[in-house]
Amino acid sequence: LVGGPPAALPRTPLEVPSVSRPSSWIASVANEDPPRAERAAAVRQATPEALGAQCRGDLDAIVARATAQDPADRYASAAALADDVRRWLDGLTVSARASRPVERILRLARRHPRTVAVAAVTVLALLGLAGSWVRASTAAARERAAATMANEQSQRTFLLARDMISDLVAQQRASRDPAGAVATFARIERMIDRVADDDPMVAARLAAVVANGYSDAWDRRAAFDLVDRSIRRVVAIDPEGRTDAFRELARPWHRLMLRGDRVGAGSLGPLVFADVAGTPALADPETQDMLRHTLDSTIPWPVNGTVAEMEDRLRMASVYASFIEDPQQAQLELALHRVAVLRRCEGHPWAMAESDAAIAIVKARLPEDEERRLGAELRHTLTDAIANGSTQHVVQEFMLLAARCEHALGTRSPLTVNAYWNLCMNAANLGDIEGSYDAFARFLWPEMSRQVHADGLRRWYLGFFAPVAFEACDYDTAYAAGMQVLIDDRVIYGQPHLDGVSERAASAAAGVLALWGDEEGARTLEATYRTARMVPANR
Repeated sequence: LVGGPPAALPRTPLEVPSVSRPSSWIASVANEDPPRAERAAAVRQATPEALGAQCRGDLDAIVARATAQDPADRYASAAALADDVRRWLDGLTVSARASRPVERILRLARRHPRTVAVAAVTVLALLGLAGSWVRASTAAARERAAATMANEQSQRTFLLARDMISDLVAQQRASRDPAGAVATFARIERMIDRVADDDPMVAARLAAVVANGYSDAWDRRAAFDLVDRSIRRVVAIDPEGRTDAFRELARPWHRLMLRGDRVGAGSLGPLVFADVAGTPALADPETQDMLRHTLDSTIPWPVNGTVAEMEDRLRMASVYASFIEDPQQAQLELALHRVAVLRRCEGHPWAMAESDAAIAIVKARLPEDEERRLGAELRHTLTDAIANGSTQHVVQEFMLLAARCEHALGTRSPLTVNAYWNLCMNAANLGDIEGSYDAFARFLWPEMSRQVHADGLRRWYLGFFAPVAFEACDYDTAYAAGMQVLIDDRVIYGQPHLDGVSERAASAAAGVLALWGDEEGARTLEATYRTARMVPANR
């Protein structure tokens, strides 16, 4: 290889021959005797430096193994040595030395240059894709981290504001100051609206806290306005109603909407239903709660929106109840739903008998002061009034129901107010104007201020109260109630709305204007609403 011996012979018997590798030997000779090194390299047609470089690596390893001091470490045979030399000549890995990965790749490249080139391009492409994936993964991780931080911040904001609201409510309740309640709720409204500027979803959750936990402490009109604008902000961001903010606010909003804005309830109600119907079964408690409030109202469920026949609606009540596993609870729910639907089965001769059977189940299953039972009894008595007219028995039933509702639910409960309204109407139909007026003035006139103009009940309350107030000679109230109905209609419909309610309201208002000497105003109302003015009974 290099023209010299692999080892220097020992000078004494105690010395061990020192074997040097070819690359080391040629380098040493080049330093000590350059002409000799050049002559040795010339045999290989190389310089000493090039020859040393060629020997480093596999050739050094083959020589080192062939000249190992321990015979056990040497090649087992000349054939094994020859095999390693042939492997070196062929560019393969030699057994004398485990080459490094880079060296193996270089050997492969020398043997198969085209294959290695294609593989290299492929590897570079894969590395590029891997780099892109890493960058995308890193960016996604940063986005997830930012989203997590934002969610945590929103949760902290929600908890802090919720605690502040709880403290304000506790202070207000302790003071028992009605004026203070108005001021406290105004502060809470401002707080929630400020939060909504930065995070409408957190604001919606806070509005849900107020509606679910503290609605009894506020005027219902103010609570409805807060919840209504909060959920509309949420729907603007989440039009499909998939966020937690929507789910937390949807149910209290719908309950208030059914009492405060039936037009709005009809438009957004299906979105609320779609949310609760997405639960594993309609037996979900929140779904059943929504079912109760919707069936108890005059707004049909979306599935009932295309069902005109009452028989079909009764069958739908059976479908809803069929999702409840407990047979007794299912029977109760079915009875409650049937009472609600039968209440609107005007003109059906079997409606009263069906309602009698259903209300018997309700009375057997629910306590006397339970709100759902009181509501069912109220609707059952309404069915009786529709089927048999305003009898003394009906008036007595409404009188008892009104007293029970007031005792169990308070004077401001919608059921209490509705019970008194039906008592007033049926008493008036029997000629008891004084008793009807007293109940109207006590429960329905104050209720007007707690209802929004779009609420159908406010319209009915005032439209039927105006003639009673006129007959009771309370002309100021008769005019105020009648004109409020006509003004509300203008706001809702943009023009006069002609029906029985508006006719009664216009008749009372026109009669008052005539008594006050405004004949032109009275005639205008008569012509617009196609009705005749009321006149005092003594004329």
